[in-house]
Amino acid sequence: TVSLPEPTMFARFKHLKIRHKFTVVAALSVPMFALPTTLLLRNNLAEIDTAATASAGMPAAADALRLIQYTQQHRGLSAQALAGGAAQESQRQAKSAEVGQALARVATHADKHPEVARQLATVQQQWPSLAGAVAGKSIQGSESYARHTEAVATEIMVLSGLAEAA
Repeated sequence: TVSLPEPTMFARFKHLKIRHKFTVVAALSVPMFALPTTLLLRNNLAEIDTAATASAGMPAAADALRLIQYTQQHRGLSAQALAGGAAQESQRQAKSAEVGQALARVATHADKHPEVARQLATVQQQWPSLAGAVAGKSIQGSESYARHTEAVATEIMVLSGLAEAA
């Protein structure tokens, strides 16, 4: 019978101690796991960066949501005040001040984004005349409602712009 010579690599491997065999197997296994692990880590780090960027925009979005909420509340209080509800007048005045403060807070975020700042400027320009017309009762309830609703629609576009910019 003729015996074939063993390839030299396997002959050497066959005569290694068990701990050396495990070391060789581990050394060969590391590259097999390194590439998928690296790709997975890169993907996870990219997702973490995206989440961090999104969370950085949360204060701006929260301020914009408050502005929308206050404007809607002012709309309701204005309707009551214009319909003769004197009891709501002090609440409406307080809400009007809150809207003004919320506009100022949102403006600090919008300054970084020209399109958003332009949209917010529209609300900032129209708000004093609307609030003044309601305070002076020189506006009809239906017109007040329509102008408040228009302001809210613009504020929603501001919120959207701030969310997209984050």
